[in-house]
Amino acid sequence: MSRVRLYDHWFIMFFSAQPRWYQPYGRFVHPKYRHLCMVQYDEEVDRFIALEIFGGGGQMKMMMPYQFIRMEDMATEVLTCMSEVDPYRPYLPRLFTCVSFCKQMLGLKWPLVITPYQLRCTLLRKEIATKYESKHPEGLGNGVYGLETISAGA
Repeated sequence: MSRVRLYDHWFIMFFSAQPRWYQPYGRFVHPKYRHLCMVQYDEEVDRFIALEIFGGGGQMKMMMPYQFIRMEDMATEVLTCMSEVDPYRPYLPRLFTCVSFCKQMLGLKWPLVITPYQLRCTLLRKEIATKYESKHPEGLGNGVYGLETISAGA
């Protein structure tokens, strides 16, 4: 009997964020890569699902496509990758950070990768992820086309 393998497609978005007063280590992290969020497109409901983990908790957001584009515009960089689905793999929080959650969701065991910038460099170096190039027209960031796009099309 052959094993069926299912794969998920993920967008990994990196953000710059100001460190909080209780995060003294934030000064030593790359300023453009201080946080990350994982986003996945769900075809059944035509929405994007964003999973975000931060110190002390996490949240899941359902987003419309234009909200994904706005989030993409705010991100420092967006990577895209595929991961094998393993429904029996439980989430075991190591340090309960955005990086540990991302590594867990992708099925990676890299104990020395602890910052978002290290994760980005390792994913690109090992060719697990590629840089995502945006395909949306200019001015679509707020959900409607800009005035110059509308007037140019008329």
